[in-house]
Amino acid sequence: AVFLVDCEEVDREKRIQEVLERVNSSPNIPPPKPSGDLQIAVYIGAKSKESVNVTVKPNMDAGEICALLASKTDYGAHELCLTEMVLGGALSRPLHHTEKVLEVALRWAYWDSSDCKDNYFLIGPNTLYREIVPLAKPPISKCGELKFADHKSKSFKSYLFEFSQAKLSYYKDKACSIKLAEWKIEDIVWYVGHEQKRNPSTRWSITFIKKNDPVKRTKECPYFGWTIAGVSRDDHLHWMAAMLLGEYHHTDLLPKPSLI
Repeated sequence: AVFLVDCEEVDREKRIQEVLERVNSSPNIPPPKPSGDLQIAVYIGAKSKESVNVTVKPNMDAGEICALLASKTDYGAHELCLTEMVLGGALSRPLHHTEKVLEVALRWAYWDSSDCKDNYFLIGPNTLYREIVPLAKPPISKCGELKFADHKSKSFKSYLFEFSQAKLSYYKDKACSIKLAEWKIEDIVWYVGHEQKRNPSTRWSITFIKKNDPVKRTKECPYFGWTIAGVSRDDHLHWMAAMLLGEYHHTDLLPKPSLI
């Protein structure tokens, strides 16, 4: 028999195996089982409430975790969202229902121990995606002036930002003739919020890091990731809608209700 193997799947499994080996020496993440499974604690509703230990297999996605734990909530599985909480809850990232949970947890092994020691998973109603879905109508792009601080800076400066063709870019001038940097959406992980050490004094913020790079603070780069920030809630939702549509199809932002 001949088996056709997806190259991306092979690469993903290889990365998982490499990180599993790394996790064995990390004190902040429970050791994986011999099968490659990982046991994680998921808090129900809030960190002050009960947590449930879930054994996560390599191919288990966020939607499956929601289905597994729905009976412990007042919601159906399709109404729930698993959220990655980092830096003690200062930053949050509601996971798309197809996202592999093991990969999310193992990514923390590449962070400084002081940054990942208070990370956790939370399950609750999927309010953010439901707010975003009505705005997520392709094609979608976004442009506007935002405050910005990189991982070297505590203070924020205003720049013109654009999200288009699944890339986040910013410019030195308002004519968009001098591009300072750009990031492909598939190469970053973005969170709602900012670390407490710096404050943009705005209504909303989004912090992003490079997906496949270790998150290490240094004397030259003492802050966590890059942060953009703006004024209105409506603007925040439109930026998040654009970024989500850069990653996922607009018809797949919410899981389908189970017919069982």
